[in-house]
Amino acid sequence: MKVFKRALVSIIMLVSIVSSAACGDRDIGQHVIDTSKSQLYVGVHDGGYRMNWLETWGRKFEELHKETEFEEGKKGVEVIPSFGGYALDATTLSLTSQLNEIVFTEQANYYGFIRNNTAYDITDWVTTPLTEYGESKSISEKLSPWDREYFGQNSVVPQYYGVPWYSAFMSINYDIELFNDRGFFFAAEGHGDSDGFIIDEYTPKSLGPDGRTGVDAETGKDYSADDGTPATYDEFFKMCDKMVMDGVTPIIWAGSVQGYVTQLLDSLVADAEGYNKMSINYTFEGTVDNLIDTIENGIITYEKSTKIDEENGYLLQKQAGKYYGLKFLHRLITTKNDDGTPKYYNYNDSFSMSFSHKAAQTKFLQSKYRGSAIAMLIDGTWWYNEASDTFRAMSGTSGAGQKVRQLGILPIPKPDESFVGQESTLMSSWTTAVVVRKNISPSKIELAREFYRFIHTDENLSTFVSDANGIRPFDYELTEDARADSSPYALQQYTLYNNVNMVNPYSAHPIVRNYLSLLRGYNTVIEVNSYADVTTAFNEGYSAEDYFFGLSKYMRPDSWRTKFLTGTLD
Repeated sequence: MKVFKRALVSIIMLVSIVSSAACGDRDIGQHVIDTSKSQLYVGVHDGGYRMNWLETWGRKFEELHKETEFEEGKKGVEVIPSFGGYALDATTLSLTSQLNEIVFTEQANYYGFIRNNTAYDITDWVTTPLTEYGESKSISEKLSPWDREYFGQNSVVPQYYGVPWYSAFMSINYDIELFNDRGFFFAAEGHGDSDGFIIDEYTPKSLGPDGRTGVDAETGKDYSADDGTPATYDEFFKMCDKMVMDGVTPIIWAGSVQGYVTQLLDSLVADAEGYNKMSINYTFEGTVDNLIDTIENGIITYEKSTKIDEENGYLLQKQAGKYYGLKFLHRLITTKNDDGTPKYYNYNDSFSMSFSHKAAQTKFLQSKYRGSAIAMLIDGTWWYNEASDTFRAMSGTSGAGQKVRQLGILPIPKPDESFVGQESTLMSSWTTAVVVRKNISPSKIELAREFYRFIHTDENLSTFVSDANGIRPFDYELTEDARADSSPYALQQYTLYNNVNMVNPYSAHPIVRNYLSLLRGYNTVIEVNSYADVTTAFNEGYSAEDYFFGLSKYMRPDSWRTKFLTGTLD
């Protein structure tokens, strides 16, 4: 098989070179174009997942079609990826101005592509069963009902212009080996030390937030993954206190990206609210019974059961889960040592604007090997692949390589004991889409179609798990080869994704598809000040209650009408 080289030049350079050459091999950056073959250009968002998985797909596809004539006078194909800022918004960067025929986008305006007529209709590609690969399902049948509705435009006869790329969420990541070695897991009732922690590897662990263990014979869900982890917020901070006593820094995050802590609120809120109530934030259909009216001396009173629709969506700012999540973060950020320094993190790291997300990842990964262990990291689940360079640099240290390091995603603890046992719910960080440009050359359509279908087979969906340490949000069984080649982190993420309820922060509702960016985040007004990040407000001395009630001050009834109800909703 030939060596597959990465195209490293800009789209503008690619366009000028391709359009000016008439025949023969052409040098494009570090990739020599073989003009006897057809080329498929694929753009990838310049983010944490990099593109080694795409290069794997490309090599396999090239080998599969080395004798195929996609264009007249050409035999074989080259898949040429380009790595760039493809976090596309159809109003600022048109798909039709690119050389790339297929683009993997993040935080994109999918419905903007459709409105602006810049994406190609791939309905047939997506809805035809993948029988040529020995599969009976179509790509659309592998989608969740939520994504089928969104990408199919909530139509009786679905029409697709893309499907999702990946699903990720903001999480608390933890060092499993460190937890085991230092006894940070909780023991089952009646076991463990006097504080309730495990004594050694033989100590049975607690049931964790889900209140269960083992594999359910009927559903196949594995309830053992959270065993020993904190079941409640109080247990989480009890664990953090033990870490401090043992000379371990409980947690770290990037000082330059305070939004990561605010995004963690999504995970806390979703798990506290549960799937049905959290979904209402993006469907505006349903009834809620946990809207907070007042909080006095820690006593919460609730409004009467309320039916939510697009006219009163602003009321969702009062959902109790938002308050619970804010209380958790306030406690994490503001708890102090006797000398006034933060108890659970290093202020000079987590509030330094020069301390980047990659620096936080590196310090977390290296810490226990340098005698200053850090137990947890706040980051999105894409971080594991984003830190590939650090893993490579540490590969000579036993147990530190990317494929073997024992790291995981800490299950979200529950607000209190009354929530323990409720099904876990997570929320994806943002929209993603794999789209095809509208003005793709007619001679390339069949090539693009075959590649698009090829990368959505179960085998290649599995490859994303093993190569990218990430999840593509489709229904597929992980192949044995991929399972054997996956890191412990990737395998835990795959299991977690299939065991929990996942809320997507988008829907086909007109308000959401037109104004999604205005709905996201936790903007608040406290006194006369506006805040978008919880850490800033909490460091200025404001409470979780201040922040919570400020959400409704920011999204008042008149603000809601101005932002979402005065325009024309299609």
